[in-house]
Amino acid sequence: QPNFKLPISQFNYWRNSEFSKRRTNDTTDFDPLSRDGAQEAYRQKRNNDAFRIGALFRDKFAVLAPKPPEPSRSMRDENEWWNSMGKEEVNHVEDVRGVKLKQDLEMKQSAVLFNEGHKMTSMVRFHPFETLLVACDGRDKVSIWDYSTNRRVSFMNGNPKKSRMTTSAWLNSTSKGLLMIGSDDGSVRIWDRTVSPNGSILNETPALASAFFAAPDMESGIVGGSGLVCEWQQHAGRLVAGGDSRVVRCWDVEAEKCIQELDRGNDGCITTLTSTWTYDPFHSDISPEGYHGISPDVMIAGYGNGHLKVFDLRLDSGPVASFSPFGLPVPTNRKYKYTSFNEHSSWIVNASLTDYNSRNEIVSGCVAGVVKHWDLRVQSSLRTFVVQRSQMTAATFHRSIPMMASGSHTQFINLRSMDGDALQVMRYHEGMGGRRIGPVSCLVFHPFKPLLAAGCTDEIVSLYEPKSPL
Repeated sequence: QPNFKLPISQFNYWRNSEFSKRRTNDTTDFDPLSRDGAQEAYRQKRNNDAFRIGALFRDKFAVLAPKPPEPSRSMRDENEWWNSMGKEEVNHVEDVRGVKLKQDLEMKQSAVLFNEGHKMTSMVRFHPFETLLVACDGRDKVSIWDYSTNRRVSFMNGNPKKSRMTTSAWLNSTSKGLLMIGSDDGSVRIWDRTVSPNGSILNETPALASAFFAAPDMESGIVGGSGLVCEWQQHAGRLVAGGDSRVVRCWDVEAEKCIQELDRGNDGCITTLTSTWTYDPFHSDISPEGYHGISPDVMIAGYGNGHLKVFDLRLDSGPVASFSPFGLPVPTNRKYKYTSFNEHSSWIVNASLTDYNSRNEIVSGCVAGVVKHWDLRVQSSLRTFVVQRSQMTAATFHRSIPMMASGSHTQFINLRSMDGDALQVMRYHEGMGGRRIGPVSCLVFHPFKPLLAAGCTDEIVSLYEPKSPL
């Protein structure tokens, strides 16, 4: 009998090799003398320089990281180093260095950007790798600033009447880069042609690349609502959307498809979403692909009633599963114990993952001016301090440098180290005849640098950098 053989397709192997090239940023197919090759070479150098600068700042200011909880008496008795070295001697050395480093973090106003045509600034967002800053007003106008040259491009987001922009993010920032803007009617718009191949602003209006409703059940104009709140997860190409909706949705942005829905599990609206996974090839504690953190599938949500909740996107419902330091599931039948934290008493203004000294902790701040640090393995907060007595209308936490900034409607910006020590209070614009800053509406740190942007209920966006070169 003849021996017939079925044909075997090589398509699957070819696609696997192509995806492997994308994931490893393989640029061997690019000719460095071609246009595409030159752009890719520029982006690789730009990205590596930014990551390297971030690593230098992280290592320099690591001593300012909040101290971990003290070991128990039995652990101290067994630890010969603790007894021989002496805790007082160690703390004295760290305190001397810490005083000088805290002085280095004192800031000055380095730029004032006038957003003509903006009645206020509701959001600001740094581009991680270029000298670009996005500023959105309370309704429909978006401005992209090159703060190194003070050039600006403005455009309208296309919101319907009575809706406002409430969330923003840079997508694919390591490569071409897209700008995502979300509004309180549940819609998301993704804009292309915002950055030129050499990193400057294009002299043209950005083009709408995509638009869809990330929260179709959301209604605009809800008084006291948070609107649409989103978190972009670059490692998975996933957009997590919540806010005034009863459901937290996970979107595959490339396919524009909702891949998962989770009940928000709380009566309050979601006010902030943060991932517990980040990319940094120069971090000392990373997975094989350059990512580090708690887990790629764990999200932290803050609510308007002061609660914090942990979501595991690997589960349809129920508590969070256990995980390893590299985000890999732990082979155990026991579920993660703590999924909700209820110590805050008011609206969560911001929550963020921090990785000071490779300790992955969550830090959160509420309108009452209280900041708390959390370890997801422990039910109660690790440390708590009050940053201001007036209402905290904005807050931002630097992920790698132990510092935070908070703002108030009483017209000041409060800069603190993450152990609660006050570094500086900024009340006036520099070089403007003693003009007082407006009620603070938004704050954001640069992902890698000690650079702060502040927006107020007027047309001015201020940038702050350290007084002395670092």
